Amino acid sequence: MNTHYHGDHHYGNMEFADCVIISSELTREVLTMNGPPELGEWQGGLQKQIAALQEVRSSAAEPRVREALGYEITEKQALLEATPSIRRVTAAVTFKDTLNIHGSGRSIQLFTYGGGHTVSDTMVYIADVQVLIAGDLVLNKSHPAMLHGFPEAWAVIVERIGREIEFTRLIPGHGGVAGRESIAEMLNYLQEIQAYAAAAARSGESADFWLAKGIPAPFDTWEGSHIFEWNFRWLYDTYNHS
Repeated sequence: MNTHYHGDHHYGNMEFADCVIISSELTREVLTMNGPPELGEWQGGLQKQIAALQEVRSSAAEPRVREALGYEITEKQALLEATPSIRRVTAAVTFKDTLNIHGSGRSIQLFTYGGGHTVSDTMVYIADVQVLIAGDLVLNKSHPAMLHGFPEAWAVIVERIGREIEFTRLIPGHGGVAGRESIAEMLNYLQEIQAYAAAAARSGESADFWLAKGIPAPFDTWEGSHIFEWNFRWLYDTYNHS
């Protein structure tokens, strides 16, 4: 089951040739409409991304940011090496809002509350063990990539998850297995970074001025520190042009 259309959540589909791949209708539509990139173009784009990340890492002052950028560079390099063998496989079964699957020993529910992290984000609920697989809607102390998302709707979705779903364990798209505490943490992140970027945009000071202050607590200890800058600049520019 693909929670959304981002490559790190669907590139592996080709390894499951004997399985039925499932996604929401919108996720499959995005992947079908935007076909796989031409190999040379894809590789060239990745090489530019790696070079840019290396340049940023060389000048980064914060050790956590340098470490996070190192991981990002390693992942991009591994993807670059793998590109010749990757082929796109989209879902054979899709659903609009909810899909229930009943096995011999367990039932699961696939569902979407719409778009937050992307245009369509699917979750999986396993009721008998109260486990929620949340995709990238809810992470565990890890900065979420917001650049393809809808921040206000995302926050509403996270609040709704906490209010409507009975679960004790949460499996996030990134980070270790967590509990219900991740709902409040994620909601706080989404609300706080929007407020922080909006205040920065109103201040008349540059994005660089605000980024020089570092990542606000408690998010300064989260994984993927470099992603905070991506999110902040995107939101700052959005508010400056709204």
